[in-house]
Amino acid sequence: QRERLAARLRKDSAPVSTRTVRPQPRDGRTFPMSFAQQRLWLLQQIEPGNPAYNLVGGLHVLGDLDEAAMERSLRALMERHETLRTRFGEGEDGPRQIIEPSARVTLRRRSIGSFDEVADVAAEEGRVPFDLGTEQPVRALLLRLAPQEHVVILILHHIACDAWSLGVLLRDWCEFYNAACERRAPALAPLPVQYADYAVWQREWVQKAALPTQVGYWRERLAGLEP
Repeated sequence: QRERLAARLRKDSAPVSTRTVRPQPRDGRTFPMSFAQQRLWLLQQIEPGNPAYNLVGGLHVLGDLDEAAMERSLRALMERHETLRTRFGEGEDGPRQIIEPSARVTLRRRSIGSFDEVADVAAEEGRVPFDLGTEQPVRALLLRLAPQEHVVILILHHIACDAWSLGVLLRDWCEFYNAACERRAPALAPLPVQYADYAVWQREWVQKAALPTQVGYWRERLAGLEP
């Protein structure tokens, strides 16, 4: 049985390894959501004001901070990663990703008395829900603790980011900021594909390869049962 299972897994996984995610035309059209995005979008339709899927991260900055460069670097980050400037809505053929051409974000400012207040402010910001149909899934807040100490808080909806990719975003954001301060180009290679390209690939793979196998399995398992 183990040998048969191993052979079946090798057979079923072959189409995945031989397919490549390719960039799709960016001609103003919308894109299908990935299955993970569609689940989160559906949950918001059921509970529009639920902030349970907000992710909060932060940067603790000691020393001089160029606030204008920080805001520019955030917009550059959103220009690099399309998913950060994507809205989600219903299309004629189901839920769709709507990628906006530019970032709509402002780095809000707020002064606080001590570092002990940061966690409370972050939690407060994380409880504010996103409207995925009208808002881009990113907010940012700059906390001033002292002239030489700041905390930058980034709030994202899980539909655009997860715990692993949050690290990627913070890394890229730091590079954009450092490049802006040093008057140089950021040391970041262009991205060959974006998440919308993956969503298209995922849908095509499921329809052409995975779905017939899965449906066939359950037809076999459920054959002969009473209604």
